[in-house]
Amino acid sequence: MRNIVGYAIIFRIPVPLSGRTDRLLGIEKVICAVLCWLLAAAALSSGLKTLAAEKDIVDPYTTYSYEILIEDLRQLEERYPELISAFSIGRSVEGRELCAFTLGRGSKTIIMCSSTHAREHITTNFVMYMAEQYAKGFYLGARYNGKPYRDILDSVKFLIVPMLNPDGVNLAQFGPGAVSDPALIEGMRFTEHLWAGYDAWKANINGVDLNRNYPYNWKAVTPDNNITKPSSAGYSGPYAGSEPETRAMLSLLENIPFWALCSFHISGEVIYWADNGTPGLTEKHRPIAERISDAIGYRIKDPENVRTFGGYMCNYARNTYGRFCMTVELCPSTVEYPYPAKNFSSIENIYTVGLALASEVMGFKDGVKSPGISVDGKNIVFPDQQPYSVNGSVLVPLRAAAEACGLSVTWNAASGTASVSDEYTEVVLTPGSDVMRTSSQDIYLPFPVELRGGRVSVPVRALFEYFGFQVGWDSRTGSVYISSNR
Repeated sequence: MRNIVGYAIIFRIPVPLSGRTDRLLGIEKVICAVLCWLLAAAALSSGLKTLAAEKDIVDPYTTYSYEILIEDLRQLEERYPELISAFSIGRSVEGRELCAFTLGRGSKTIIMCSSTHAREHITTNFVMYMAEQYAKGFYLGARYNGKPYRDILDSVKFLIVPMLNPDGVNLAQFGPGAVSDPALIEGMRFTEHLWAGYDAWKANINGVDLNRNYPYNWKAVTPDNNITKPSSAGYSGPYAGSEPETRAMLSLLENIPFWALCSFHISGEVIYWADNGTPGLTEKHRPIAERISDAIGYRIKDPENVRTFGGYMCNYARNTYGRFCMTVELCPSTVEYPYPAKNFSSIENIYTVGLALASEVMGFKDGVKSPGISVDGKNIVFPDQQPYSVNGSVLVPLRAAAEACGLSVTWNAASGTASVSDEYTEVVLTPGSDVMRTSSQDIYLPFPVELRGGRVSVPVRALFEYFGFQVGWDSRTGSVYISSNR
């Protein structure tokens, strides 16, 4: 809101030059300060009244198309330039921008995602409505549990992907005549809710269920699903990460250090928050899930049994990054597709779910316990500086880790850089830089190289995967394992 921030006012108060005293100068300063405050307060008050009177941009009671989303994002970015910034994380099968936006100014990022499933496009209505209410509340002095929105959004940043499956949403809303290859779509079979037609389409435009396409416990066929061809629902894809929409989210999770993830779906008014593939996180995360449950009135589900299914986004993120990841089923249990936008009032009152999650994240601390590092099952002993975590990235003291993997490390005091090499290649790392330089290209790191405790520390995954090692995270032990099977 350009009319309520950024005022610079200069006052000139005439005072005779002769006989001017320090006392008079002091009075001049006081008068100037008071006038500045009064005028700035008046301008702010006027701006807030204008903002309060402005009509909301987002209408959650409408069929929320991709085109409406793009226009609303443009207007929100224009109205709240200090808080909202939109960008693209990739393109869909049909070439639509996979738009995302940040909301807030804090250092701790919470990723949110909606409309993974085409028929669940009411979730886009929800996150867009939620974002606008938070932005407006930031300026109007709104509070959540006594905390000003301003304090929350100065501590936390939401990164929201409001429509991960725009091609599928377009099909579900407007039918096969609106897609680029109607014949291809009409040749795919309906595997759920045939009576509802394309309103019940769940997959992307390739007939792949995006929430079965992630590379955690991915299976072509699972005990709960034997669909092996592109279909309206249930097909997990030809291989994990086969779809551009999935790959865009995988890249986002890999490259943006995040503290929590929330994925919105539609049916059941429940929260999924744990699975039996990451038992070490269950008790750690249970109090968080219970507090969010109390805040919005949705019950938490028992940990999911990942032996019966695979490829889900939150399970992948939880297992890979050890973060609190939850799926919120927004609406009352339904088989009515799409969920009627006219019934948005049934979910409107839980728009504070993001604030509840943000309140938890504000209290999260990283680096309490140093993560362990092992190479081929053997733990590395670090003589002084220990590995540590920053916003989801594990940084490891370079020399001890590299030499344990058979790599050579050289420090160049003149240039202030470290070189790591094997018999085939070399990389150069500079403390303070998030670029790893090679002879052929610059590789961007998820977190800058640091000089801590007299040791160069680097993001472990990026460096060692470049040299062909396999790097994984064991959430049960809170440790990184490096395998030399390359």
